[in-house]
Amino acid sequence: YGGPIPPGYLNVQGRGRVDYEYRIGRYEVTTAQWMEFVNTYSVLGGSWTFFAEPQHWGAVPDPSYTGPGERHMLNPSLPNAAMSPVYGISWRESAMFANWLHNGKASGTWAIENGAYDTSTFTTNANGTFNDQLTHNPGAKYWIPTFDEHLKAAHYDPNRYGPGQGGYWMFSHRSDEAPIGGPPGVGQANTGFFRPNFGHLDIPLGSYPDIQSPWGLLDTAGMAKEHTEFWGLPEGRYVERGARGSTAGGGP
Repeated sequence: YGGPIPPGYLNVQGRGRVDYEYRIGRYEVTTAQWMEFVNTYSVLGGSWTFFAEPQHWGAVPDPSYTGPGERHMLNPSLPNAAMSPVYGISWRESAMFANWLHNGKASGTWAIENGAYDTSTFTTNANGTFNDQLTHNPGAKYWIPTFDEHLKAAHYDPNRYGPGQGGYWMFSHRSDEAPIGGPPGVGQANTGFFRPNFGHLDIPLGSYPDIQSPWGLLDTAGMAKEHTEFWGLPEGRYVERGARGSTAGGGP
């Protein structure tokens, strides 16, 4: 990236180069996808009962399920609950999701322990620093995007300055101007506004179909933040893994 960086934004000068082919999801992980993952282990009961349960999503406990543990179902009162974003999941939970996908969605607990990331490294020191594996295994079939992979997929346009003349946009909807926040059909992202009872969080993924990155990614502004493998934070602290993008109700 070579453009000017506005005050308050992460410095991405010189970042974004990816000289290999890779795939990245057009959508953020949906409630339906995350619910399948959670239900695989929450029904084990005990300490697994609340495994990887998000802070907000489109699922609710299934009242017909009597145990062990807990099973979730799509919220019947929420339109298109399957496509609701998933808010408030940790980087380590995302890494275990990648392991699970790598291992073919197997039901054994071994399936979340390794594949893309070795969870035995997921330990935290007394001073808040962590020892987690910094990058995915070379043979991983699925992984959390690297910072550069996400930056390129969201901002790089191979025809930015004309056919075959690539460059980066400041914002991820092929513009150097911030997306206009507002409800679907009014704005370009669900940022900058709120609905009663956190209804702005329930806007389904893909509700702004004409607002895409140059590569066709949807909802890179608004919805939930996207995890990356990025680990550097101000003052060199390693408190949590990096997340990119804006979030529902917040700024662009």
